[in-house]
Amino acid sequence: YVVTNYHVIEDADDIEVEFILNDEIQKFNAEIVQVDKTNDLAIIKIFDMNFDGVDELPYNFKTRSRDVGTKVYAFGYPMALSIMGKEMKVTDGMISSKTGLDGNITTYQISATIQPGNSGGPLFDDMGNLIGINSSGLARLGSETTGYTIKSSYVASLIDVLPKSIE
Repeated sequence: YVVTNYHVIEDADDIEVEFILNDEIQKFNAEIVQVDKTNDLAIIKIFDMNFDGVDELPYNFKTRSRDVGTKVYAFGYPMALSIMGKEMKVTDGMISSKTGLDGNITTYQISATIQPGNSGGPLFDDMGNLIGINSSGLARLGSETTGYTIKSSYVASLIDVLPKSIE
């Protein structure tokens, strides 16, 4: 299962997940399992005969709210299909606010840069805890260091309504 933003898969006819597995880039077919349009979240599942799964994930999933000032790291693939290449990029910053645009309680405002292509990527704290899913930024409006991340508690809520229970 993979969590991403709804706006990433919204108009997709076919979904392909690409990542490094066994030291090589591999691509697998995936399908949409559950969406939350309101909170801009989606869960997709790799559905490919050539996929045997992955080892235990090397991070924790934290749903408790984090404090303003918490150091964060935004992972993603900004402009991967155009000028920045397919290598994963990381930007760092901190939680600037426990709310997003117009006081939106579902998101954190962060100072880590979020650009097109970062959407759907994870936000980690300095302890390696997944604390959010990166969703948008204000770079196009001239604020390079203002990003928004959907809090992991909303991801947990989406997982809770899946037709089949997963860990």
